[in-house]
Amino acid sequence: LAYSNILLDTVNRKFSKLIHIVMFCLVVGIVWEFVAPLVKKYAVFDSIDILCYLVGGIIYWKVQNRKVIIRNDKC
Repeated sequence: LAYSNILLDTVNRKFSKLIHIVMFCLVVGIVWEFVAPLVKKYAVFDSIDILCYLVGGIIYWKVQNRKVIIRNDKC
């Protein structure tokens, strides 16, 4: 996902909305998990991987949208 954003940045675009990130991860996960076994001899389908792609996408979104709190503890 980060690599995709680097590529998209070359055309002034980025994945920033959660729905876009989830849809991208879902499509990529489905393609990889369903198409790869048809093309690659030793690839196997694993539905848990699709869930992991989605969780990773949500974590990526959370990290990209976190609010940074600067504390000044000098008293």
